[in-house]
Amino acid sequence: MPKMKYLLILLVFFVQPSVVFAGVNLPWSTTYNCADWNKYSDPLSCDGLSKAGGWSSASGQYEQITSAANNPDGDGGKGQRHWIGPGTNNNSGGLKVHFNSPQTNIWIRWYMRWQPGFGDFSTFKVLYLYPPSGTGAVFHVGTPGIGGINLYSTREHYNCSSCGWGSGFYSSGSSDGSWQLFEIHIDTSKGIFQAWLNEQLVVDRYDVDFGGINSISNFLIGSNTKNVSNSGTMYVDYDDMAISKTGYIGPLSGSGSGSGGGGGQDYNAPTASIISPSSGQTVSGNVVLSASATDDIGVAGVQFKIDGNNYGSEDTSAPYSVNVDTSSFPDGTCNVTAVARDAAGNQTTSAAINLTVSNNSGSGGGGGSGGGGGAGGTVLFSEDFEDSNFSSRGWYDNTNVQITSNEHIQGSSKSLEFFYNQGDTTPTSGGAIRKKFTETDQVFLSYYVKYSSNWQGSNQSYHPHEFYFLTNQTDDWSGLAYTNFTAYVEQNEGEPLVAIQDGKNVDTSNINVDLTSTTENRAVAGCNGDSDGYGSGTCYASGTKYHNGKQWRAGANYFQDSSGAYYKNDWHLVEVLMKLNSLTNGKANNDGVIKYWYDGELVIDVSNAVLRTGQHPNMKFDKLVIGPYIGSGSPVDQTFWIDNLTLSTGAPSADNTISVPQGFNLVQQN
Repeated sequence: MPKMKYLLILLVFFVQPSVVFAGVNLPWSTTYNCADWNKYSDPLSCDGLSKAGGWSSASGQYEQITSAANNPDGDGGKGQRHWIGPGTNNNSGGLKVHFNSPQTNIWIRWYMRWQPGFGDFSTFKVLYLYPPSGTGAVFHVGTPGIGGINLYSTREHYNCSSCGWGSGFYSSGSSDGSWQLFEIHIDTSKGIFQAWLNEQLVVDRYDVDFGGINSISNFLIGSNTKNVSNSGTMYVDYDDMAISKTGYIGPLSGSGSGSGGGGGQDYNAPTASIISPSSGQTVSGNVVLSASATDDIGVAGVQFKIDGNNYGSEDTSAPYSVNVDTSSFPDGTCNVTAVARDAAGNQTTSAAINLTVSNNSGSGGGGGSGGGGGAGGTVLFSEDFEDSNFSSRGWYDNTNVQITSNEHIQGSSKSLEFFYNQGDTTPTSGGAIRKKFTETDQVFLSYYVKYSSNWQGSNQSYHPHEFYFLTNQTDDWSGLAYTNFTAYVEQNEGEPLVAIQDGKNVDTSNINVDLTSTTENRAVAGCNGDSDGYGSGTCYASGTKYHNGKQWRAGANYFQDSSGAYYKNDWHLVEVLMKLNSLTNGKANNDGVIKYWYDGELVIDVSNAVLRTGQHPNMKFDKLVIGPYIGSGSPVDQTFWIDNLTLSTGAPSADNTISVPQGFNLVQQN
């Protein structure tokens, strides 16, 4: 029988023992090739495993490590045998693994079989994953019959009756005793829950509510089945378990195929082809690109590319498609491909098609009444916040942000709303919302913003953070505060500012040493000297890491408390241009650009900054994040709104000026 990938995790019905256990480092694995063990009174010494309970089933069976539980197509010569008796919590306990440090992102692979004739799979709990403290598990997964999967967390009950097992697994309704391959991926920081059964992706979720649990410190192997109706006590065997914190593990290499498990690492690439439009077609306005893809273990996602650059986010479910606004493209021919990926990481690029774009384009993007938009460049995307279906437009991470019809600019009907309760660090709508875009070394951000009349920000000399730019040096889910480069667009105490940090680039052996003339392997935002004459920035230690930062401020309060041209409770147009500095022979030039316009008034004007060094010559912007954050907590209940956001690659016009009257502001039109 083919191998199987599956995702399971379980909520605790057991109280964790108050015993200090030796932990294991990741990656970790066991083949259970240890001394036989079958009584809780016996010492257990096997690959960092520890006993999870001190009882036996009603029929007298103890948890075992035995050759009778060995996967014959795996490694080693033994396995773990877990006994399930009839009735609730009638089982032999289980084994535990404790990590030396809590983990937010782990991948677990194991092989498992039920005793031939085992027929009651309802609410069988395969693994429990525990947080560092407390008795509640992160969540557990039950098995409500063949063909389904139950996911329980402290905040969520997810019951899918048509995913998980599949018709090829124990299709008769009871176990035939064959070994099956399970794999799971869980990331508590991102709400990720993925499961593979015999290398087929059967659950793929990015919205799991873990109930505020942020990490996993240990897990239990083997648990109870509630109200079992099997005729007597029966076993479930586990073997060849491995855990990684960096990525997909895959089946045992070199093991065989068939009902005994097996099948080595998958090396078969998917197939991919563009379905529509057809090659040579002339397009204009909005166009839907669609592709088909197949794979022997299942397609994990399809990424569309235009002229070799990613367009939109990877589509992880069929039918695979992306909406393209060609009105932002220059007239002419563009090349389109689709890249299909499977869970093992194999990729295939489809045959290319050529499309002819004809929009008679050339003028700038706009951005609402009076806006500059994107003249001189290509619009990467526009967002008017008119509906909450953000995922369909390529946004990801927290797509449950709040829109409202109570506040909006003229010509709009809704805006994006961020409300802080007093004392909260993030708005009530949650954390950051992100969007990827085509890589570029220059970005022009345009948006409208309005603050409540009682807006106080942070009442500190730092925060709130509002907008972030990340680069291709980070992954799609990277943290924001410690990277190779993060740029910030925000205002502090009414003063507009643009800031950067590049903490991962800090040479920690030369803290507060000026390295600008000696090496490109340095930070530009602080800690390693003044790269461009705007100061060396801040530099401070946080554990073993160093954080740093540099700011460019407007020098005046443009979001003011009193009515008038700068009143914070009116709508205002913000436009920001950032361009990474160039490199010559691998060395940084002082020609990075940072410009900030407030209602058409240029209030920050920098054209000789150093934002990167030769350490990252291929760095480009590729992600925008809207992530309001007040580290010290909001001093009052307060709100701000964003409307009609546009991101392009170009300056607002050829001479870097904007055709908006100085002091321009928009009055809300309901």
